[in-house]
Amino acid sequence: MHGGLAATNAVISAALGGAPLVSLMSLVNRPYYRLWVQPEITRIEELRGKTLGVSRFGSVTDNLTRILLRKKGLDGAVNVRQLGGTTEMAAAFLHRQIAGAVTSNLRVDAPMRMLVDLADLEIQYSNVVIVVSRDFQRRAPETLEAMVRAYIEGVAATYYQKEKALKVIHKYTRLKDAKLIEELYVDAVKFLDRVPRVEAEAIAPILDFMGKKPIAVETIADNSTIDRLVREGFIDKLYKKR
Repeated sequence: MHGGLAATNAVISAALGGAPLVSLMSLVNRPYYRLWVQPEITRIEELRGKTLGVSRFGSVTDNLTRILLRKKGLDGAVNVRQLGGTTEMAAAFLHRQIAGAVTSNLRVDAPMRMLVDLADLEIQYSNVVIVVSRDFQRRAPETLEAMVRAYIEGVAATYYQKEKALKVIHKYTRLKDAKLIEELYVDAVKFLDRVPRVEAEAIAPILDFMGKKPIAVETIADNSTIDRLVREGFIDKLYKKR
């Protein structure tokens, strides 16, 4: 395998550990997660002494949970429990083993409250990147440029071909609930970056939670193809007169 889709924090950790990886695009540079809590909780201060669930320590859900708690003055005042994944988080919430969790959507058949939309925190956070091996980057630049172009065109199509986008979401998620499919579509339109650069500001909080000093973006990413496409007007043309 030459590349794939991966959580940004995992790629940064691997690259800093010596893995020959390079990120070509950061698909989402804002947190599209929400804090879901038990319905009786109406203020974030009420989480003091309670437990929030995360998939695993060091994951996106863990980092964003701790960023939220720090911003709200609750750092160290709320327990954080590692659960393993979204299914386990939903089960823990259903059985009231946790007071809440930071995730995009908490799919559980139980009353809940969306207490905080992390997009409102006005922070940048790279959630997921498309990454390839540096060897493949050197050997197949034309293929990689075609991939970047295709992805950017796909994001534009998501904006302007809603019905087709809904069918694609249905096909690959295998969801049957039209409401859930619509929610995924709305998030895609809201959060997928038209210019999917790997930004220094968006990787800074990841490095902070890893206990690492700031690094040059070029250490883990190559924005040159995207920057050239911007200069050539390729992206602007996809959205012009729509």
